[in-house]
Amino acid sequence: FLAAPIVHVDEEHENEIIMIAALQIPIDEINSIMNVSRKIESKTGTADTYLVGPDRLWRSQSATPKKYNVKSTLLNPKAKMNTEAVTQGLAGKSDTRIIENQGETVLSSWAPFRFKDLQWAIISEVSKAEIQKPITDLMTVIGVIAAVAMVIIIVVSLLVASGVTRQVDAIMKAMSNVEQGDYSQQAEVTSKDELG
Repeated sequence: FLAAPIVHVDEEHENEIIMIAALQIPIDEINSIMNVSRKIESKTGTADTYLVGPDRLWRSQSATPKKYNVKSTLLNPKAKMNTEAVTQGLAGKSDTRIIENQGETVLSSWAPFRFKDLQWAIISEVSKAEIQKPITDLMTVIGVIAAVAMVIIIVVSLLVASGVTRQVDAIMKAMSNVEQGDYSQQAEVTSKDELG
């Protein structure tokens, strides 16, 4: 609910409240607006975008119902958000930074949300682990590729080395026989390269 007094000013310039106008915004409407930003945020469900009022209580439903639900958050005094993001957002400041939120390290972006006398903070967060997942996955792929390349290089090196070694052994054996006077010796050709 949003409420505002309707004031009548009399001839003596005194204010008299004659009624209070109240507007009810269904939580489903607020959540549908918040869900637009959530659709592109998170593939693993660790991202959340939510509104917090000046009393530090939730004003929108969490995107992670397994972690938070309407009853455990929305206007629940036990679910006060005492984070740096909320403090800064309610103070009218915007920023993006890695912070701690209820025991979890998150990348948090926040901004003030003002409408007439209404002052809320809008917070968007995603876990640091989710942010680092692509980097971790890339490092794993690079490590596997490097290991496979190393194995291939070692195998090729051993094959080339053994081919060269066999040919050199054959040449050395023939040279040894020639040295002992057997001039009819020919080295066996075991490789098809320049040495062979």
